[in-house]
Amino acid sequence: MERAGHNIDYRVNYKLTEQNLRKINDILLKSSQDIPDSYIKYSVERKNSSHYVTDDIEQILSEDNSKDKSIVTLRIGLLIKSDNLNDRFLVNINFHNNNTYYGSKISLDVSGKDRNWCFILFDELDSQIKRTVILKRYEDETYRLSALAFSILMLFAFFGLTILLNDHSTQYDSYTLEKLLELSQSEKLDFIIYRNYDYSLRGQRLVTFIACLVGMLISFALLLSSNFFSKLHSFGKKSTFYWRDEISIYDSYVSFSSNIKWCVIVASLISVTAGIFVSYFFNPA
Repeated sequence: MERAGHNIDYRVNYKLTEQNLRKINDILLKSSQDIPDSYIKYSVERKNSSHYVTDDIEQILSEDNSKDKSIVTLRIGLLIKSDNLNDRFLVNINFHNNNTYYGSKISLDVSGKDRNWCFILFDELDSQIKRTVILKRYEDETYRLSALAFSILMLFAFFGLTILLNDHSTQYDSYTLEKLLELSQSEKLDFIIYRNYDYSLRGQRLVTFIACLVGMLISFALLLSSNFFSKLHSFGKKSTFYWRDEISIYDSYVSFSSNIKWCVIVASLISVTAGIFVSYFFNPA
C-alpha cells in the first residue's frame, strides 16, 4: 500500500498562544472532515510530572497553567481509527519547551495515502508553526562560523589595543650615536637607566601579552565547546505556552531578562572604557 508524508524538526524557541493553538486545531478539524473515523487527540505533560490525554481543546486552555503546573510538552495528533489495538497517526505535532529532555523544539509529521492531501496539510501546519517562532536556534555550522568570526575580531581588537597602549615614544628613541656622544655625564646616566627600564618593561609586557593571548585562546575554545554564544543568543527568549497564568509569568521573565542584559552591556562598556583610560593615561612612559 502506497503512503506519502513529510516530517521536520524545528530547533527553535516559540511562543504558542491561544490563538495559535485554535488555528492549528481548526486546520486539523477541517482535514478530519475529509477522512471518516478520524479524530483529534491532545496529550499534555506538566512540570510537576503529571499528564493527561483529552480531545477537548477548551480543557487545555481553561486548566491551571501556573508556575508549578506549567505545560512542558504538548502533543497534538490527528488519528484514524484502526482495527488494530492502536489507532494510526495521520498528523503528529509535538511542542517541547526548554524544561524537557529534548530542549526547546517542535516536530511535525504528516502521513497518509493521498500525497496531495499530505503536502497541502503540511504546508498549512508549517505556516502556522512558523508564526509561533520567536528565536531560531543556531545550527552547528552557523554557530561555529559565527563564533570563529567573533574570535578573530576580538583578537584583532586585542592586538590593536596592545600596540596603541604600548606606544610610548620618548626623546631618547630618536637619538643617534653622535647625539649620545654629545650628552653630558648626567644625561648619559639617565639614558642608561631609561634603556634598562625600557627593556625590562618590554619584557614584562611581552610576558603579559603572551599570557593574555593564551588565556583568550583557551577561553574561546571553552566557549565553543559549551555553546556559550548560542545560549547568550537565546537568553530571555525561552519557549512558552502563552495562556492563563503563564502570560504574566512569561512577561515578567522577559522584562527581567532584558534588564539583566542591559545591565551587563552597560557594565561591560564602563569596565572597558575605564581600563583603556587607566592604561593610556597612567601607564608609565
